[in-house]
Amino acid sequence: MSVLENHQNANSESEYSFVDETYYGVYQLDEKGTKIEKTIQKSFSSSNEKESFFHENMTKRLAKHKVNYGEGRFITMKASSARSEGPFQVDTSCFYYPIRYGEGGDNQLHFIVCLLHESNRAHLDLFREELETFCANLNPSLLVEEDSSHQLSSYLLNWKEVALDYVNECVHDLKDCLAPFLQSAMLNYALKFDPSVEESAQRNLRRFHNICKIPELDIASESSPTLVVKKKEDGRYTTDYPCVFCTPLVNQWSETLHSFRTANLIRKGIELLKLKTIQDMNKLKRILVRADTDYHQLYLCYSFLKSSRNAWILLFHAKLQVEAGRDVFAALEGYCKKSKLIN
Repeated sequence: MSVLENHQNANSESEYSFVDETYYGVYQLDEKGTKIEKTIQKSFSSSNEKESFFHENMTKRLAKHKVNYGEGRFITMKASSARSEGPFQVDTSCFYYPIRYGEGGDNQLHFIVCLLHESNRAHLDLFREELETFCANLNPSLLVEEDSSHQLSSYLLNWKEVALDYVNECVHDLKDCLAPFLQSAMLNYALKFDPSVEESAQRNLRRFHNICKIPELDIASESSPTLVVKKKEDGRYTTDYPCVFCTPLVNQWSETLHSFRTANLIRKGIELLKLKTIQDMNKLKRILVRADTDYHQLYLCYSFLKSSRNAWILLFHAKLQVEAGRDVFAALEGYCKKSKLIN
């Protein structure tokens, strides 16, 4: 069974128990950063048993692990679901981010921002960069000013929409052009926008384009093409994609991403596609180093590219990374074009 099929099955099998609850809490710490002294603000209701459960787990973590300011960390806890009866429990992922306010010494105050996501498929760790950026952009003066409570809650209430759900919005709005958008990122294309695309949408699409890139294969090319995104009258997007078609694997994966309901599953699906591409790339590289002097290895390269259903992307990166003779790549490109595996 393929990685994609495993991910699809995992999605369908756990659909019946889907839960999605979010909370936040902001707490002041002692001067050593090892103990919660008081609550600044929280989204838990006063009678919510989850807060006491979370408070207990957070206290244990702070006592054992020193906080690193400017760096977020995660805790995963098992907790009873608010939407279920009986002993059913779900994972509750907590991202916590310590903040200091003041110049230092006795006047410096220590806080911790906690963002909780309750789900039986919680993968907050996939969004570490987004969560750290969200917390780092919080104005620390809001934690100490008496009249800033509403402003602070307005900011924190949107944490999931800002840090996670932009992924859902991009997949929904890209719709039919999700495949070329995804493939352009995997081919290290530059990204530009028509003036019809709002600045907020540009920021989200850039973030989405970046997470679809493969860092291990992100080698700059002198002649990288550009993907131009435009907005249609119905509010969705279209692209000027300088390619005739997308690979069968990218097309299939794009359809699968459209079927997922949560940002967690979409992000995990993207990461699995990137992992498969890296694994296939490593296999291809091992064969290519022997293809210069061995025609059988050259044939194996072609066979592997065909069976991968991702020949265009693999061959693109192979030409940037592998020191093989020009004749090898010329032969492979010729085979692939005749088989319509690449442009």
